Amino acid sequence: MIRFSLLLENSERYQRSKAWARDLLKDEHSRRKRWFDLFIIAVVVISVILLMVRVTNPLGPAATGFELFALSIFVVEYLLRL
Repeated sequence: MIRFSLLLENSERYQRSKAWARDLLKDEHSRRKRWFDLFIIAVVVISVILLMVRVTNPLGPAATGFELFALSIFVVEYLLRL
């Protein structure tokens, strides 16, 4: 595990990927961050709307597919923030 960690630390590709993720998630002046934030907000709003509709009406497989998509997006975002 330590060897792998040191390998990543010295990897130029890993450092570029890390800088890209940092830019996407934390750089307030980045256009990518603005678009990503708007995308996340839209996913959250759509998820909440689907949840409210699901309480009274059964939804089809498209709604379930969107929920899995949203969950995947949230997991990837969380992992990028680590």
